[in-house]
Amino acid sequence: MILPALVAGVGLWAISDRRHELLAGGPVLGLAVYSIAVAVFGRTDTEVDERGFRLSSGPLPSGVRDESHGTEAIRALFPREIRESVGKGAWENRYYAAVELRDGRWVNVMGPYADWKGASAACLEIGPLWRLPVIAAGRVGFPPGRDWAVARIAALWGGAFVAALLWGLAVEVSGAGR
Repeated sequence: MILPALVAGVGLWAISDRRHELLAGGPVLGLAVYSIAVAVFGRTDTEVDERGFRLSSGPLPSGVRDESHGTEAIRALFPREIRESVGKGAWENRYYAAVELRDGRWVNVMGPYADWKGASAACLEIGPLWRLPVIAAGRVGFPPGRDWAVARIAALWGGAFVAALLWGLAVEVSGAGR
């Protein structure tokens, strides 16, 4: 979130006294402001029931698609510990109730929790609902399957920023808007 905020701040400063720069810098500035809004207001909601779980994101479109998985798509249920950045170089352990899907991906379905016990309790609550045993020791390392949807989303946002930069370059080189 720091990089889009920096781009937005520099963009606002650059176009504040030169209206013609809005034509060149507007798309980059717009993408930076929108990405900040997605980071601030975006969230992922999880619904768990006896048939499986559903992940939905929003309220602003970001390229992340909603997905549903039935119990037949779930291979394992386990508590999971993730070390996450909490800003300014600080890190914190967060705990989740997670599943391993048949395609090898790991998905957090409940959490974060303050400790391992909370994540384990959530797993023990979900296990009977899905008729799955809980792997009490959790999982270590990285999932065996990669989530290529994340790579597509990163490429989409990266491509949008590159296109906006090329637009600005083209406007500046052509002298349009002066």
